[in-house]
Amino acid sequence: MLLEFNKKNIFNCFKWKSVIFSIICAFFLEFYVVFVENYIELSVYNLIWPAFKIVMKYFSVKHMILFFILFFILFTVLLNPKLKIKVFSFIYNNRFLLAVLTFIVCVILQIHGSSLAALDISNSQHKALFGVARTMRSDEFNVNTPFALSQYFNNFGYYSDIVRGVPTDMFISYGQPVLDIAVIFRPFHWGYLLLSQGYGLSAFWMGRLIALFVVSFEFGMLITNKNKKLSLAYTFLLTFSPLVQWWYAVNMLVEMLIFGQLFILLTDYYMNLNDYKKRLIITIALIICAGAYILAMYPAWEIPLAYVFLAFFIGVIYKNHKKFTFTKKDLLLLVLFVGLLVILLGYIFLKSQTAIQLIMNTTYPGSRVYNGGLELFNVINPFVLYIKTIFAPITVGANDFILVSFFPLGIILFVIVQFIQRKKDVLLYLLILVYILLLIYFIFTLPSLVGQLTLLNNTVAIRLISIIYFVDLLILIRSLSLVKLELRNHYKLICFIVAVVFSAIAIWLAFGVGPFSQVILVQIVIAFIVFALSFFFILTSCFNRKYLKGFLVMSILISLLAGGLVNPIESGVDYYFDQPIINETESIVQKNPDALWVVESPIYIDELIPVGAHTLNSVNIYPNEKLWSKLDPSGQNNEVYNRYAHICVNLQNNEDTSFGNPEMDTVSINLNINDIKNLNITYILTDLELENFSNANVKFVKIYEDKIGNKIYEVK
Repeated sequence: MLLEFNKKNIFNCFKWKSVIFSIICAFFLEFYVVFVENYIELSVYNLIWPAFKIVMKYFSVKHMILFFILFFILFTVLLNPKLKIKVFSFIYNNRFLLAVLTFIVCVILQIHGSSLAALDISNSQHKALFGVARTMRSDEFNVNTPFALSQYFNNFGYYSDIVRGVPTDMFISYGQPVLDIAVIFRPFHWGYLLLSQGYGLSAFWMGRLIALFVVSFEFGMLITNKNKKLSLAYTFLLTFSPLVQWWYAVNMLVEMLIFGQLFILLTDYYMNLNDYKKRLIITIALIICAGAYILAMYPAWEIPLAYVFLAFFIGVIYKNHKKFTFTKKDLLLLVLFVGLLVILLGYIFLKSQTAIQLIMNTTYPGSRVYNGGLELFNVINPFVLYIKTIFAPITVGANDFILVSFFPLGIILFVIVQFIQRKKDVLLYLLILVYILLLIYFIFTLPSLVGQLTLLNNTVAIRLISIIYFVDLLILIRSLSLVKLELRNHYKLICFIVAVVFSAIAIWLAFGVGPFSQVILVQIVIAFIVFALSFFFILTSCFNRKYLKGFLVMSILISLLAGGLVNPIESGVDYYFDQPIINETESIVQKNPDALWVVESPIYIDELIPVGAHTLNSVNIYPNEKLWSKLDPSGQNNEVYNRYAHICVNLQNNEDTSFGNPEMDTVSINLNINDIKNLNITYILTDLELENFSNANVKFVKIYEDKIGNKIYEVK
């Protein structure tokens, strides 16, 4: 007895459970990080053992020690019931303060997730803190981030001629930080206006991540009747979904989700207040939310998402209508809301009307019309592709439109709640109506009039399905908060069998029937285990609420695997600005600030705009028709360059200048060197030797070359 007692004390004293769990989790996390960081090298192997040896080659003991410390703290809290209650209560009660402190610390450390390191053309061998720059996300590191950094050399003007080499609207499309009243609708840009580049970029990235996390949790509390476990599961599944993380810094999806959810929360809060001073403050916040959502200016997501938030708006009104009294003061606040929103948006749209008209009249995306239909999908397959999400950082964006919804459990639980429990839930009815509408439009090709009336003709199939996933998840979370089944005997066994069957069917539909390589077989086994457990916890929680803990754990695991390392974890931006050729460019720009530059392929075309180089062929967010007409006076190539486009210039002296569209958002210009003078180009960044192209009309003078052969030429 004494020996057993001593063993028990020793076990508790040294917290061996925490140590063992921490070692296991730290090992597998570092294993996963290495796999993500070296996915290109590993992708050539279809056998397990060679891939495993490469992973061990890059295995970091330092990282594992760090992960061990973090997991040890976590498990020490989780395995001590009293401490767990105290810690979680403290976090919950102080969640807003902790969110602000986390934001401040991250900005001080200049933490961000940009893939700006992909613009490293000096071969500096820079490595992120964790993860890897994603060259697939060129819309981020080659458009959005360089555009934002270029504004530091434009005094944050509303228009900039650094981009495209001619005055370009920097606010309305690919919205950038501007020193204008319009920036009130872009609060995550305020950091750029107040801080230097590294800190501003950190404020933009971390502010949005933390805001989305906090707002989503509060939104989850609203739709689950304050069920913390379900709310946190929803928060992780949304914030760290491949959909959000792959598209994190472009097309303003994050802003749509933040301000759409926040608008609903503030509406609910407004209707439960009697203090009109607070209602006035909320009204101002509602104006910012509405304006920010409208100015996202990406209708492919914006319009189907608007249907979702409309359902919640109606649901909140219905929920509070009996206790809410509408008075004359509320009418005045409504007039203030509509009037101020119309005035501010009117000012912005008038100021940006030229850019808006040009964008709407482009071949792409302006003329894009979608009248419904599956397009690239078959009927079932897109609804189970979430099964592959846990491999998203390794499969490199193969399913970047996915959000884990655990289909078809949400629909099944809805049927149980409505027809077995007979609970009449207005919000679920509204969500199902939106779900059916979007589903019909996604599956069937409809008359164009339907698309025009619903505005869904502005979306596309791959964007629409991502919002359907979102609605599916909302239905699941709402239904889980309401369902309560009675079955004392064998419910675990039944749930286990159903979970295994559902997981097997989903795996079969998602992966196909083979034959499979060893690596794919391992993926199938992992996915089967992960989602069979997830389905089991969802189903058993319908009978016993304690199993919601299991669902929460699986939701966090899936989310972190699927989205945690999609983007790198970086600190600062010095690795970009310290490149020798970037320093040289900045020096030239200071001496000749208005000179026009061209960046020749295959170098990224926005390579130089972060240091203020006026780059003629930087990404054209709308067409520069006046410029291209100098090369195409007859306008026969107008359909080629009348689009949002990455302008790839290839210098040559063999034939006349020609235009092409290798991709929908790309314009390739084979530029005859004799046409350079028509474009008034002064400097060219290239990796070619241009001296051989010199002739009587144009002369190329090399003024700089770095160690790996990147050159700057002055054109005379």
